[in-house]
Amino acid sequence: MQITFLTYLPKELRNSKDFNTVIAMPRLIGQTTEFQEVTFELTEAEMHLGRLPENPMCVAHGSVSGRHAVLTNVDGDYNVKDLNSTNGTRVNGTKVMQQKLTRGDMVQFGNIVFLYDSEVGGDAMPLPEAVRGLPLNPSNTSVRPADFKNTSPLGRRISDAEASPAKWITWGLGSLAVLSVGFMLFRMLFS
Repeated sequence: MQITFLTYLPKELRNSKDFNTVIAMPRLIGQTTEFQEVTFELTEAEMHLGRLPENPMCVAHGSVSGRHAVLTNVDGDYNVKDLNSTNGTRVNGTKVMQQKLTRGDMVQFGNIVFLYDSEVGGDAMPLPEAVRGLPLNPSNTSVRPADFKNTSPLGRRISDAEASPAKWITWGLGSLAVLSVGFMLFRMLFS
């Protein structure tokens, strides 16, 4: 059995008895509390959404206009077009009159939010441009917060004035150890 995933299939193929295909249609999935159980399969080339019952996607809510928007199939994904609705259409929070939808878009009709899901992969988002030459101003003051606690396993840092004798003793012993090991290796190799 061959399985093919399609995002748009004409009516004549959908109604065919011998067509061996699983159809993965784009859809709108309700996100607003009162519409969480609502999913609209986008099956037609053009589908209207609104509050009136004659809309294929009827969203019976006061914030949705009677004929609020139309979704049109373009290359497997859908465009949403606002039909001069009272409360507008938003995609990912931005008010739009017309917008191509991509998988994961949040589409809001009035106060009702739907997630647009599609098997068609969207174009990759470009990386943001690097901003160069941002002015970085050094801090004028550097004050330790009153409730600051040092959690370092090494304890507090010793100032140069306090560490002066200890620093020289440590350097001297370290140097002596390196020279001793070097001398022993020299004697072992050349004896």
